[in-house]
Amino acid sequence: LTACARAPWRLPGSADFGVWWLTQSLIFMSEGFEGTAPVYAVADGVLMRPGDWVGAVAILHDDPLRPGQKVWTYYDGMASAWGERSYVAAEFPPGSEGLPVKKGQLLGYQGTWHKPGLSIWPHVTFGVAEPLHADGGFPLHLLTGQAPGDPNNQPIVLIKPDGSSPRTLTAPNTRGHAPILSPDGSQYAYIRYAPGTREFLLQIDTLQRTDPRLASSYWTGNPLLQEQESPAWSPDGKWIAFVAQGLGAAATDLYRVAIVDRRGDPAQLERLTSDNTIESWPAYSPDGTRIVYAADLSLIAPGGATDLRILDLTTKQIVTLTTNGADLVEAAPHWSPDGETIVFQAVAAGSRTASIYRIPAAGGTPELLITSDSDDIQPRFSPDGRFIVFSSNRTGNWDVFIFELETETLYQVTNAPHTDVANDWSR
Repeated sequence: LTACARAPWRLPGSADFGVWWLTQSLIFMSEGFEGTAPVYAVADGVLMRPGDWVGAVAILHDDPLRPGQKVWTYYDGMASAWGERSYVAAEFPPGSEGLPVKKGQLLGYQGTWHKPGLSIWPHVTFGVAEPLHADGGFPLHLLTGQAPGDPNNQPIVLIKPDGSSPRTLTAPNTRGHAPILSPDGSQYAYIRYAPGTREFLLQIDTLQRTDPRLASSYWTGNPLLQEQESPAWSPDGKWIAFVAQGLGAAATDLYRVAIVDRRGDPAQLERLTSDNTIESWPAYSPDGTRIVYAADLSLIAPGGATDLRILDLTTKQIVTLTTNGADLVEAAPHWSPDGETIVFQAVAAGSRTASIYRIPAAGGTPELLITSDSDDIQPRFSPDGRFIVFSSNRTGNWDVFIFELETETLYQVTNAPHTDVANDWSR
């Protein structure tokens, strides 16, 4: 792979195994071992590397296609898979800013892309972006990761409903989102961010951090599933449902994996949907026989339509619960303990904020339950069905609240400057 003869920029590195377009970036994959394939600056510019960037740098250049304007390039993945080792060149330590670099200057070395049961491919992720402001500010919204204030990647915390006794479950410098507790309360699962590869992976561990493991180890990592999200534990503790995108798939589908045989077996993974809708947010019924989830129809029916659907795990039949199209864009459903009601968040047509609704599990008309001038998201029933925990930025910060259904009383659980988003309630 070589650059065109008249190209104003050089390539950032080799790609013996090819180039993959993923998440607004190009991934250059090379043969060999991690920390050996060089990464180069594509053009002259000024480099920055914030203190929390483990395997990434960004460079501000003169735009070769628009004289007088600037453009950023960023280079990520120069680290081991979990970010414990950085392969960025020593002359660009964390906290670097305003360092001049030349075209072809060594920036570091390609890091590891590792999947259980598959090969190891060193890679670098390369992207191009316009400055955030006229002064050349870097567009941080393009990066995922452990940036302060990032609501999608925070330490996983266990807390009592009255806001007392917070306990951080994840190890230091480990962040993620969408945590769930096992029915017996001995384990938890969450979506962990891997800074070395900018991936999101379904991770399982005990509350004491004594048994960390990837959920993919239960199916030996074959097939390869990207964009793993939205885990939900079955009431009997034997399955975890989640959504992911298989190689070649047009969108995310619904899967479940049996958390049974630690030796790993591809047969423990079951694909539950296979269509062109974008599935998300699965939640089990109390008896474990059905899953409610959100289905985004935008790939097959333009207009932003999203509906809630219910999958029968025995017959594999799917029933559409809501049919309001783009009038109500639903997400994050959750079943009441008696199985009669489903709560969910939704954005109504013409609104810019999410509110919380409920609907009979047998079907009916959605009823507005909790609303404010801000976003109210991710409702979850208490085990006795009397309360709903949810998260809101109505205070100007993301905090956790509890709503008592009988009295319609609202309680604020957290009140801290950092991001707090609830996702589960212990049984």
